[in-house]
Amino acid sequence: MTNFAKFLMAIGIVFLLLSVWMMQMSEPGTAAYIMDGLNLILGLLMIGTGAAYLLWKNRHK
Repeated sequence: MTNFAKFLMAIGIVFLLLSVWMMQMSEPGTAAYIMDGLNLILGLLMIGTGAAYLLWKNRHK
């Protein structure tokens, strides 16, 4: 696994953990809750980008 993919996946996991932790603290329906949902989506995108980079790197050796 390359360092770039590790970095992307680590940042994605940090975003996921941060969004879940913040969702526990904010009230549903507020702007902070919506931002936590965006953090959740961003974390999933970062993990998906890291996985896609690994797949692309393996196919183009």
